[in-house]
Amino acid sequence: MGCVHLILHYSVEDGGEFHTPLRGIPRGSALSSLLAAFHLTETDNVFSRNRHVTYARYMDDFLILSPTRWHLRRAVRMLNRHFAQAGFEQHPDKTFIGRVEKGFDWMGFWFTEKGCDGVAPRALQHFKDRLRRLYERVRQWPEDLRLRRMAGYVRAWRRWSSFAQMASLQTCVTDVARDIVDLCHVLVSRIVPVGLVLR
Repeated sequence: MGCVHLILHYSVEDGGEFHTPLRGIPRGSALSSLLAAFHLTETDNVFSRNRHVTYARYMDDFLILSPTRWHLRRAVRMLNRHFAQAGFEQHPDKTFIGRVEKGFDWMGFWFTEKGCDGVAPRALQHFKDRLRRLYERVRQWPEDLRLRRMAGYVRAWRRWSSFAQMASLQTCVTDVARDIVDLCHVLVSRIVPVGLVLR
């Protein structure tokens, strides 16, 4: 219990002042995925039995695909009910409801009705922004160290982004979901403990 207390009562530096946030779990904490797996197991079970939608979850990233708007709306209402029971809420900036043909960003990759179509524009912009910030941090370093550090970041990002090319390009919603699951299997060695469910 002491470890949980330390994780929940963390400090954040903001403008030279330290404070303890009243809500949330620190970014990157393993506690987040553990709590998600614990609280969302019932949600995973309910959606895995729903034959009208294809459902996938990786940590706190949800994906619900349906061939009809009616089934999708019903599934979203059900998901919101499960969220309310567990005390969760959707992040409005990270919620997208729309047609697969228009494409969507999920876990940093761009998906269309054809499958995984590469890195999402938002993820590419995030990479560029982080690379700029990294340069600002290391620009006073000796050139060889600076180049090595930046090249390491670019290499790691390229390795991650190459997973998008590994997903096969298919032509229907179910195959898009299959691409997503294949991609998840490549990204992590073991998915079952964190609750990815696909019917």
